[in-house]
Amino acid sequence: MVSGCGLSRKTNRKTNSTFLYFWYYKDGKKSEKYLGREDDKEANLKGAREMLAFYRKKDKELHIIMSKLELQITSSIPRKSSITSTYPSITEKKPNYLPDFED
Repeated sequence: MVSGCGLSRKTNRKTNSTFLYFWYYKDGKKSEKYLGREDDKEANLKGAREMLAFYRKKDKELHIIMSKLELQITSSIPRKSSITSTYPSITEKKPNYLPDFED
């Protein structure tokens, strides 16, 4: 599973300008989204918002996966019943050929 995101900077050598991009992985492929010039405060703020939204979504997905795994584990653990049976267990039964008391 490939996951992650971040900000990258690319410089155009002809114009000597640096641009900011938000990169992330979607379906195992890296994608990029143009944010603006690197020196633009709004572009940097937009990048921080994009990363926060990405990690919040991943956090939700991760907690769903964790909940399913916890449920799978707890449902497979045998538990002792809190309801007492009216019949004794097999190990508590006396064989029918022994008397109830000894002389």
